[in-house]
Amino acid sequence: MPADDRAADIGACISSETAPLRRVLVHTPGAEMDLVSPENREALLFEDILFTGTARREHELMCALFRMVTGRDDVVLHLRTLLAETFEQEEARAGFIEQLCRAEPERNLTAVEDDLHRLSPGDLLSFALTGHTELPVKMPPLPNLFFTRDLAAAVRDHIVLGRTAQAARSREGVLLRTVLRHHPAFDELSDRLIELPEGVTLEGGDVLVPHPRVVLIGHSQRSSFGGVMAAARALFAQTPVEHIFAVEIPQRRSCMHLDTVLTFAAPDECVVYPPLLERAGFGYVVHLTPTGAEGRFETDMRPTLRHALQEVMGHEIEFIP
Repeated sequence: MPADDRAADIGACISSETAPLRRVLVHTPGAEMDLVSPENREALLFEDILFTGTARREHELMCALFRMVTGRDDVVLHLRTLLAETFEQEEARAGFIEQLCRAEPERNLTAVEDDLHRLSPGDLLSFALTGHTELPVKMPPLPNLFFTRDLAAAVRDHIVLGRTAQAARSREGVLLRTVLRHHPAFDELSDRLIELPEGVTLEGGDVLVPHPRVVLIGHSQRSSFGGVMAAARALFAQTPVEHIFAVEIPQRRSCMHLDTVLTFAAPDECVVYPPLLERAGFGYVVHLTPTGAEGRFETDMRPTLRHALQEVMGHEIEFIP
């Protein structure tokens, strides 16, 4: 059975930015969103305060629309539900607590590690999402968790596990890793998870897959040069990808990820921000190709992204402002 068909059973088969999705992973805003306040919103990366009830209703309406369009009830995977099911396993809870203590050493969670192990699955999940517990320890909530795309990127039949750039979001990656490594629905993915080295950053919004053989990775405010290179090395080694374009964009919040300034509307159409992606001149697009030697690839600086994409994809691409 081809790798793509095998992966399709669990919804991990991405070879296009515009083909219909079989499943989506979402997180509906919950109690963690209620904990965003005018005092802590900037530390939690929010520019404004959301009305949680309204946001939840709109999110649930979106999920209902997905189910109606596809005619399937299983098309939407809720991260909260997957976490609750995963935390029923003692091994999963222990793994999460160990990773959490390592990911946030400044909070000295090891002082209450034994107490965390004694929490019920429900209480541990509540603590993971809101940061609140009756124990003498407190963490910030995770209101950004509903931006699930940032935590990982599916490329062909592999999943690149992201490393978020902001400390306020590091716990989200630990939660997703726990689900992917322990929930039985993802057993077949166990050998297709790509871990990036510590010290680099990469967020899913910077990874686009416009063609089965082509991947774009943004070097942005949230994805470091090391993250781009580490992801490219792993994708060449473990997937059929033949071309990776590293795209430099300004490292500022207004163009946080590559998908902020470039979105495929069709295989031959992209909505773009022209000042960044239609400028000429070497330096902002680097074409990476494998050499056949493990861990090594060739680089070639290209004058424009559009022409480089047309060359490797074999057809015209219209950039729409």
